[in-house]
Amino acid sequence: MKNKNGYFDITDYFENKHFLDQVFERYRKANQNHISSDKFDDNIDYLKDKFYKFPKKDGHGDEIIQEIHINSTEEKLKPKIGVANTFVDEKNIVAGLRNTPNISNLRYQNLVRFLKETRKNKADIVAFPEFFIPVEIFSSLVRYAEKNQTLVISGLEHITVNNYSFNFIATILPFEIDGKKDATIVFRLKNHYAPVEEELIIGNHYLIPKPSTNRYHIFKWKNIYFSVFYCFELANIAHRSLLRSKIDLLFAIEYNQDTNYFSNLVESLTRDIHCYVVQVNSSHFGDTRISQPAKSYNIDIVKLKGGENNVTVLGTIEIDKLREFQRKKYSLTKTDKTFKPLPPDFDKNEVIKRIKNQ
Repeated sequence: MKNKNGYFDITDYFENKHFLDQVFERYRKANQNHISSDKFDDNIDYLKDKFYKFPKKDGHGDEIIQEIHINSTEEKLKPKIGVANTFVDEKNIVAGLRNTPNISNLRYQNLVRFLKETRKNKADIVAFPEFFIPVEIFSSLVRYAEKNQTLVISGLEHITVNNYSFNFIATILPFEIDGKKDATIVFRLKNHYAPVEEELIIGNHYLIPKPSTNRYHIFKWKNIYFSVFYCFELANIAHRSLLRSKIDLLFAIEYNQDTNYFSNLVESLTRDIHCYVVQVNSSHFGDTRISQPAKSYNIDIVKLKGGENNVTVLGTIEIDKLREFQRKKYSLTKTDKTFKPLPPDFDKNEVIKRIKNQ
């Protein structure tokens, strides 16, 4: 049904609890024959009903962040992150929107070659841009994540159902229990569609879904605390600022030609949230980067634009070093040029929790 603002309200689909609770419970039942419940709980530690609720900002409802913990007993504090420098074709975006996705053999084989090249880099995490893949061949990314035990984040092409065009981002979190490799997939509906995207959807005679509650996630995977935003969501200063002190790493998944504006956003984010930021955009727009809360000359670990071939470029971040910096007062860090000083009201207690893997 439509809410009072004219947007499709999907709240009823989720009843009174977030649908992920139901997903995990189904997974538990499906795997109980080969994964004992105690080991399952050790490795899949999701927190039921543990929410951070924020005041209404846009008239659509509360903003909620849910924590999801996967592989929480392991640590990977110097992860190698692969950012995909790949061209996202607007023709494929429109085809997906119209429920006629390009799933040709050529596109599939190009994806297979891309993933084979990506595997050679042995990245711990790989991020792809918005609209990177149609849901019809999304299973290829899931198999890659599961087989290689690589965390994968990617945007999906629109999924149009009953005239509503859904824009989902997928986070694939791998784990291994008793030698059996598996992965948990978390889909999230985009909270804020960009004006250009809204025009594209409406111009093709489709409607825009809008949840009455804006949802985000904080993931803990191998003791890395991170969140995933779509590009236009970053423009909501109230939403992004409430991640301060709570994460080590923020992913910005984009299909965005306004690179100057979002370059400024990323540079601000690294410093006012004080975390690493991984921004992944279509290669023809550029500004795909891995950035850190450092001075301008040292802010970018990786920065890419252009190129005709698909390639994944690696950058290593040092989460342990960042946390060690964040736990100290300014008097002990003022001569340390590795990172910029902490923003006001940065909560060191949250940093201590992450250091202790709590």
